[in-house]
Amino acid sequence: MVDGPLTGAQGVIARVDWNGSGTGRMSVTSPDGEVCGGRYFTGSKLGKCEPVFGFDMWAKYFGSQFDPWMMQRGAGILTGDSGRVIMVEYFVTITNVGYGLGEDNYGNIYRFVIRP
Repeated sequence: MVDGPLTGAQGVIARVDWNGSGTGRMSVTSPDGEVCGGRYFTGSKLGKCEPVFGFDMWAKYFGSQFDPWMMQRGAGILTGDSGRVIMVEYFVTITNVGYGLGEDNYGNIYRFVIRP
């Protein structure tokens, strides 16, 4: 789902290189075709990175019952080949099922679900 100037566009295609280390490569193809890529960091690999989104945003896009307790937080910065930058934050279980939000420098909010 995309909210912002790209609202109504097709969804995003995301690829994640899960290797069990807590860090790896992530890429997203935006609805307008721009490819953005970068590294993600999960759990202890994230360090002291401040949250990207407040819980009000998580409730808005995943419902007021969304509760990341017992999930690991992760984040990444994805840069595109045409200038797009997406700040990504997500929560995943130990089985790599999770939920994420991203915001780009054009005011678009991306909602995504993570499946192994």
